[in-house]
Amino acid sequence: MTEKGSLDEAGFLESLSHLNVEKRKPTKTTKTAARVPLTDAFPTAGVERPPDPTPGIFEAPTLVTRPLRLAAEPVSPNPSAGYETFYGFHDRPFGPAPDLRFLYHSAAYDAASEALLTAISRRDAVTVLTGVAGAGKTLLAAAVIDQLDRRTMTSVIRDPSVTLDDLLERILVDFGVMKPGDSRARGGRHDALTGALQSFSASLATLQAAAVIVIDDAHRLAPDVIDHLDILTSGGGSLVLVLMGEPPLLRALKRPALRGLAERIAARAVLGPIARDEIAGYISHRMLVGGEAARIDFDDAAVRIVAAVSSGVPGVVNAICDRALVLGFESSAGAIDASLAEAAAHDLGFVLASERRALTRAILLYVALMVMGAAGAALLFWDRVEQILKRLHW
Repeated sequence: MTEKGSLDEAGFLESLSHLNVEKRKPTKTTKTAARVPLTDAFPTAGVERPPDPTPGIFEAPTLVTRPLRLAAEPVSPNPSAGYETFYGFHDRPFGPAPDLRFLYHSAAYDAASEALLTAISRRDAVTVLTGVAGAGKTLLAAAVIDQLDRRTMTSVIRDPSVTLDDLLERILVDFGVMKPGDSRARGGRHDALTGALQSFSASLATLQAAAVIVIDDAHRLAPDVIDHLDILTSGGGSLVLVLMGEPPLLRALKRPALRGLAERIAARAVLGPIARDEIAGYISHRMLVGGEAARIDFDDAAVRIVAAVSSGVPGVVNAICDRALVLGFESSAGAIDASLAEAAAHDLGFVLASERRALTRAILLYVALMVMGAAGAALLFWDRVEQILKRLHW
């Protein structure tokens, strides 16, 4: 007998009959796969359960070294064209939008992705992935999801500024359990959504399937939402929750109200920066993907400056390199050198290490002069100072 606000297995299967469960294949362009009934996608009778997905083995991309090309004669840029056209790129190599074609397998990326894939294959209740802004968490999540097998459904929440009920509804819509504005979510909305999620989870268990919920920028979730995330972890192994965010997420998870959720965290991973000796390979890889016949390169001095200023954070590397290409286009440069890299860093508000050291020395010198001046004044007017100290009983 089915309780109000929940779905029996038949209802669940009917509501998911339209779901696309074709195995994801990494391609350059997204094609619409044919919709198949869920019962065909998740057979239960007479079929042995396939092994859980195993973590992928990553290999660094093969980099082709292109000789530095210097323009024989200065060429005036066309103001109506961007640097992509001027330098022969067919795609913007350092654009901010996550794109799997530009994925670079740094040591830090491979370590974090292996940890995440392993946690999902084990069906860990909660996994936490942290990294600074611009570390590449969103791109990593997309790459990991692209490797999951057909028996693992996914819901990715990229807008954390939602209420708890809105979060539940988006998850159920992603899984195909309901459509936006479904009547089941109107009267007694929270109970109906919670019941639908629990029924969905139970049905997945009988189908030997799993569902992964990824919440990006989880550190920005409202307290009344993050305090009730345990609703998403009550699937008995069928629901896997992945929380991705910046380091403040770890502090939020230590709150007493989240003790139950914290106890279910089975894996923690950190997406670190690109190593200094990998920066040149990272830049070369993105340049090659953007245009194999591009007529521009970053020289060694420019790469060193980008590495020093960015501290290996991919988002910062991209921003500086993109700005440097714009400046190179504006000056018809045949190569991105140290001066263009420094100018790009300045335009974006970054301070070079040499300038930071000079500023520190200037501050220390100023403080030293202040102390020396105060000491000199005290010696010059010592009698007066001594009288003041006596009045204060020092």
